[in-house]
Amino acid sequence: MCISIASTKHPEYPFILISNRDEYLVRPTALAHWHHANSILSPYDLARAEQGTWIGINKFGRLALLVNYRENTKNLEKLFGTVSRGLITMDFLENAEVGVGEWESKLIGLDQMGGFSMLYGDLGVDESGNLEPMSLINNRAEDPSELTLKVFQKGDELTIGLSNSLYNQPWPKVILGKELLNGVIRRSTEGNWSEDKLVEELFEVLSHDTYVLTTDDAQNFNNLRESIYIPAFATNYIPQRNKCIGNYYGTRTQTIILLDRTGTIHYVERNLFSEDNSKAYDPTIQRFSYSIQPHEA
Repeated sequence: MCISIASTKHPEYPFILISNRDEYLVRPTALAHWHHANSILSPYDLARAEQGTWIGINKFGRLALLVNYRENTKNLEKLFGTVSRGLITMDFLENAEVGVGEWESKLIGLDQMGGFSMLYGDLGVDESGNLEPMSLINNRAEDPSELTLKVFQKGDELTIGLSNSLYNQPWPKVILGKELLNGVIRRSTEGNWSEDKLVEELFEVLSHDTYVLTTDDAQNFNNLRESIYIPAFATNYIPQRNKCIGNYYGTRTQTIILLDRTGTIHYVERNLFSEDNSKAYDPTIQRFSYSIQPHEA
């Protein structure tokens, strides 16, 4: 069960996002790279024909991050939907010329997708160094008026978190993640850390492991809500394997996105496993940095 924490509290980085993707290790995935004519930077799913993504940013600074909602059902159509939710992130990133409000007004088919929350917006800073507003979609919101929420307004200094629950009903891992990220921001400011030091400590937050593995398979999945990092564990109770569901489940990709005051994006991805085996822990890191490009007049 994934987790993402975002903050606007750092004086030198108006936006910080850290994210863990928890998934079956066997699920085929393209690592983060520039695609769509070098306009979008993201990993993407290779298990479904739609090839959607859970996280990405485009050359103009448009960002989308999606986490699944944990449904209380075994109905596969309800769980996965008839339309891949990973498409909504790609749609937002591809339509860079469409304003956020206009894009929101054209949203359709959300009820045909599995449950999700998506953080989205156009990253950038104004003349005062404040982050542009960002929003959240939750297609399982109990109140229809909460389908879209403004979570970052100009001038806000706050930290938010998302996992596989409703935004206003955070799991323990989210509460802990916000606390740990705030601590890193405070120490980095006091210690005047370098960017490399900051990234190192942010990966430490994403690797914070309090997971309790039991002999009860159902309990093991319930325990996912407690720990930020999930060490790969055997999924013994699953009767059928396929290209999406394999022998091991755990945190497999960690992503950090920083926006600095010059309008430069720093994207760091760490992939942890090379195959469907808990012993195949083989972290590899790739980094991307670029200046947000202005839209053509």
